[in-house]
Amino acid sequence: GSARACVDMSKLLRFSRQKQEPQLPDGSAFSPPWTPHDDVLLGDAMQIESVHLDGPLSLHIPKLAAQTEFLQGIQLFIKSSEGGRDATIDEMIQRITSLCEVFGDTRQEFERFRRVAQKAAKKCSPPPPPRPAASAT
Repeated sequence: GSARACVDMSKLLRFSRQKQEPQLPDGSAFSPPWTPHDDVLLGDAMQIESVHLDGPLSLHIPKLAAQTEFLQGIQLFIKSSEGGRDATIDEMIQRITSLCEVFGDTRQEFERFRRVAQKAAKKCSPPPPPRPAASAT
């Protein structure tokens, strides 16, 4: 009977780990698809623009959707960032809404979203091109 207990234990471990680190929601509904890199920029922009918020920063979209200045600031930040997308306010609200569904709407969960996004973006980003070898003369 002990072998079965082991299997259950690994399932349990896997489950608790999943619960700890949610995955970024799928971004393929957007055109072009929303990427982890876009989420990193979104998180950075939200962090920077949070000075315009009355209240703590979170993914709580009903609160955020009313903050036009905040959203326009995010939009501009993403658009002007290297590799940033030209997202509409509606797209950003849609994305933040799906992030909120996965991560939750507290400040702590916003920080978790940023960590997960940064990890995912690192995995997705192409490795830097190999440096040309110095020619031996």
